[in-house]
Amino acid sequence: MATVTMALVPLLWIGGAGASPAIDLQTSVTTMTWAGGRVTLSAFGGPTGTKCLVTAAPTVVISTPAWTCGPGLHTSTAHLPSNDSSHPVHYRFILTPGDLLAEVTVSSADYGGDLRVTSQPSNAAISADGSSTYDTTTLRAKSSGNPTPVVQWYSASVPGHWSAVKGATRRTLVVSAATLSGFVVQYRATFSNRKNSVTTRPATIYEVTYGRKWAGYVDVASDGHKFSSISGSWTVPTVTCGAATSWETTWVGIDGQTNATVEQAGTSDVCQDGVPYYSAFYELWGYASEKNGGLSVSLPTSSDPVAPGDSVSAEVSFANGHWVFMVDDATAGWHSSTPVAQPIPTPAQSSAEWIVEAPQICENLCTTAVLAHTTPVTFARARATQSKVTGTISTWPTLAFAIQSDVKPLDQVGALSPGGTSFTVSSTKKTAK
Repeated sequence: MATVTMALVPLLWIGGAGASPAIDLQTSVTTMTWAGGRVTLSAFGGPTGTKCLVTAAPTVVISTPAWTCGPGLHTSTAHLPSNDSSHPVHYRFILTPGDLLAEVTVSSADYGGDLRVTSQPSNAAISADGSSTYDTTTLRAKSSGNPTPVVQWYSASVPGHWSAVKGATRRTLVVSAATLSGFVVQYRATFSNRKNSVTTRPATIYEVTYGRKWAGYVDVASDGHKFSSISGSWTVPTVTCGAATSWETTWVGIDGQTNATVEQAGTSDVCQDGVPYYSAFYELWGYASEKNGGLSVSLPTSSDPVAPGDSVSAEVSFANGHWVFMVDDATAGWHSSTPVAQPIPTPAQSSAEWIVEAPQICENLCTTAVLAHTTPVTFARARATQSKVTGTISTWPTLAFAIQSDVKPLDQVGALSPGGTSFTVSSTKKTAK
């Protein structure tokens, strides 16, 4: 607890022309409040017209540290920082002239009402594939404060509609795919004691849907709204080749979640006859009337080379009746921008994607390629614009996807970063033989 001691020293003021009567200048600590720590010091009297000054050691912020002395009450307020350590802090307040002293010792117990979250829960992606690795996640949160606070976890399957999780009164909370009340659910913890309460930031849990083609995150446009641009960056992964031909594409795009067309741009990694090949591409998938019959258009490797480890960014945007497909390779030092007139039928612009894909390979027939085994792919600086509003992946309703073969996951999708700008897709399969 705070302890206060005061040494009151009478001031003998010596005037310029001769001795003046001794004037007592008294000081006292009149109030103490500990919502952040505030000490008010009051001084009475003093030599009229003389500058009085309050200083502190250690140094703290003092309101009205100086005033003109004279009859009546004068106050100064010192704001003390929170002390969450186990060691008390000793403050000395000195009033001059007169060297009057007030001392305050502050321990952590004085800040029992000043709770702080010291460990925030993190976003996570889980699945219902039957594996203990991906089916559950453990949320963790910690706080400071004395008396020791109690904790209660809350969940919200609809943003802003929080309800207490029954029995969730520990600093850790295990969330499973079996008990998740939606594809995207937020959790947060509230710590409280008899003096105060504090709540963590929300952690978002995404339930991953497994399919045969996509791994990553998809935003879905709300009714009456359209996505007009999407962008992201990544490092081109390294492919480990086996004997079988395999593919992996990394891209950003619009459409494809709720319809059969996609406008996309990115990079492609191919293993053929045990040799890896890397390139960049853009595509208006599903538009037979477009260039290359609606299939991917590879950028020439002679002018736009791609290599593993290259820092690449891509953007797909629509404006003034044209789609523009941009790919930049900062490592190789090239930039490609390709405008294409609005295709028919008009794209729905109903979703936005940041995806690692096992693409369809079309010759006589279209078949889904064997997914190539690569190093992890981390998307960064993810942005999209919907109806003139630009945000990150977590700005709009979001779905998470991963790739599986039969019942075996081939990719693991990591959680979104707190700001919704990045995530990682990691390969879980062995090299194709």
